[in-house]
Parts: sequence; C-alpha cells; structure tokens
Amino acid sequence: MNADDGSLGNVLLVGLGAVAIQVALDLRRHGVGRLAALNHPGQRSQRIAAALARGACLQLEGQGQLRGLSGNVALDAFYQRPDELQDEWQTLVLCVPADSYLEVVRQLPWERLGRVRALVLMSAFIGANLLVRSALPAGCQATVLSLSSYYAATKVIDETQPLRALTKALKRRVYLGSSRQRCPARETWRRVLGGSGVEVVPLASPEAAEGRNITTYVHSPLFLGEFALERVFSRQGPPGFMYKLYPEGPITPAAIGAMRRLWCELSELLRRMGAEPLNLLRFLNDDNYPVHETMLPRAAIDGFVEADAQRQEYLLFVRYAALLVDPFSPADEQGRHFDFSAVPFRRVYRDEAGLWRLPRVPLEDYRKLALIVALAAHFDLAMPQARSLLASYENAVSRFIDCQGASQCHPSLYPIDSRPAADAIYRQWCSTC
Repeated sequence: MNADDGSLGNVLLVGLGAVAIQVALDLRRHGVGRLAALNHPGQRSQRIAAALARGACLQLEGQGQLRGLSGNVALDAFYQRPDELQDEWQTLVLCVPADSYLEVVRQLPWERLGRVRALVLMSAFIGANLLVRSALPAGCQATVLSLSSYYAATKVIDETQPLRALTKALKRRVYLGSSRQRCPARETWRRVLGGSGVEVVPLASPEAAEGRNITTYVHSPLFLGEFALERVFSRQGPPGFMYKLYPEGPITPAAIGAMRRLWCELSELLRRMGAEPLNLLRFLNDDNYPVHETMLPRAAIDGFVEADAQRQEYLLFVRYAALLVDPFSPADEQGRHFDFSAVPFRRVYRDEAGLWRLPRVPLEDYRKLALIVALAAHFDLAMPQARSLLASYENAVSRFIDCQGASQCHPSLYPIDSRPAADAIYRQWCSTC
C-alpha cells in the first residue's frame, strides 16, 4: 500500500460483532487485499472460530428496502489473540465499543504492525482520536480517522450464530475527520460507504466529526435519567420503551430540557477545541430520522440555534412526538403506522460467571459522558447538566450494588476515574495546537 494513494491494502477488523459484519461486506465490495478479523478470547470467539473452521462465512441480511445489502463474505484469517498477528496489515478498523478504544489499542502488538498506515474509529466520541493517538507508540506514523457514528443499525440475529447479522436501517449521512489534513483515505472511505448509499462528509478535524455522534446528545439525557435507570435495574414489570413519551418511556419536558442544556454544554466544549458546533434539530432531522414538514417546518429547523430556550425545547419535543411512529411507513388497514418508538430497554443480566452486568445502554453512554466531563474540566467548563446525569447513573448503580451485594456485581458496574484518559487527550490536543 502506498501511504499517499488512499488504498486500504490488507484490512484487519478489530472486533467481530454486528458492526464488523456490515463493514466487511462493504470493504469486500469496494475491493481490498486480505481481509481478516481479531476478536478478544472467550466463548464467543471460540464459537466464531468453530464456525469458520466448518467453512462458514460472514452473513448479512438487509431488512425490507435494504435487501440489496444482503450478502456473504469469507474472511482470509481470524485471530483470537493479538500475539497471533503478523506484520501484513495496512488498515486497522476498530469495530469495538467506543469506550474500549484505549484498552484495545494498548493491547495491540505494535512491534509487529509496522506497516499500518491508517486506523479507523467506527463510532468516535469527542476526544477519541486524540486519545487513540496518545496511545500509539513513538514513531508510529498511522493516520487516525474518526467516523462520527456507525452508519447503520445492525444486530446479530442469534448469539448462537455469531456470524449472522441483520441491518434494518442506514443513516443518511455520517462525518469523517482525520488526524492529517492531507488524507486520501477519506475519499476512499467515502466510496466504501457510498456503495451502501451512505453519504460521508469530510470535516476539517476529528473533533468536528466526533461532535456529530448522535448518541452523545440523545442517549445521555434519555437513558441516564431516573425513568430509564429504574427500568434497566428492575427485573420485574414491563421494561418500558426507549423512545416513547412518559409513562411508557423516558421522554418528558424535563428530559428534553436536559437534552437542550447538554447540547449547549457540548457545543461550548467543541468551540474551545476549535470545532464547529452543530444545529441539534437539523442534525437529528436531516442526518438521522426525518419527520414531516407539517410537524417541523423547514424554517423552524434551520432557525433552531437562534430560537430561545423555550422554543428550542418545544421543537425537540415535537420532533420526538412525531417519531412515536415511523411517519413515512405505509399505514395498515386500520390507518396505523409502524410503531417506531417501541424499542424496549434491556435490563441488567448475569454473565457466564453469574455476575450482574449492565447492557451497553446505558453503560457505554455513562463512560463516554464521564470522559467528556473530565476533558471539559481542562477547558474550565463545569458542565452542570452532564454532571447531573452522571450523578443519576452513579446513584442508581450504588443502590443496585447495595441491594445485590458487591460480590455479585461485575467490576464494570462501578463508576470509573476518567481523569487519566482526559489528561492524555488534553496533552495530545495541546501538542497539536
């Protein structure tokens, strides 16, 4: 691979879950050299290895209008341990949860990865690019690219068949930032994702792209609040729904107010890091899930930033009310549209060792927000709304641990100290200014 021609060369997917299956098909359709995956050791990796040994391929099914995405792809290799890797990879694609980026990068055998020229973060949070670069060994010249969000909604259909995944939705648009101003790989990834119909917009910096991660703005106010946490930590009663109005779900005027205030706090952090903030309502509507103009006129969307706080919260509430159903789905015989918002909360569960664990929502959202708050302190930002959401989560976790007993809970439940990672991000940011 020529470092300047944008070609991807041999590609290693780090993490082999639903995201990696979709990415693998898109890469193979675009055309790459060897394509392999690395997954951390465990029972799931053993099931994957056994299936691949029987000749199984990665299988993707596109739902509904996305049937054209369906297909199979064979891996050239699969690794269960980093020390099995050889120096043959030019592009690494991190398909792991964003809160594990630092741990994963530190575990890679960089002494055997001297040919790596690009490292892609498939769903980066604010500061992720800087954090990863801070962990790269001295002399590593790899370009780090940040994708604002994973570009689809993909899940493994059945955990007993870990190589099969279903994609039920695609984003209209995602954003891409690079650690280098001159980065031909940005154009390459634009073509890779464009093959599935996703627009990739290049931005001037990684932070600008990372500031357009939708979960940062939406998950924290909706899923770190009292209603959501009660459902997540409860093992009885109805689970509640993630995107419904109270009492079926967490969406209330107060939750929408928290969303607006968090957006304001994140916007100020982005400004201080030299990145342009976003128009939240336009971002939610135009880049993610649109609603009919009857509900949200174009002028209201475009003028959202200039509106006063009360008007902004009203418009956000209207947007979520308009998405209780899929507004563009065909009506059934009774005139009802698809119940778009009926996504149940996942609850705490016991792992293979019998310990209580949290689902990725809200665990990842808490960890991401905690790191952002710790980073904001370096820019003299208090972020009171974000801190209130973190306290809500930490109090709920504390009550659950007290009830179940510390010996019954996995260490991942406990609050984390994000300051060392935030310090590393800030040092890296200062070194690039």
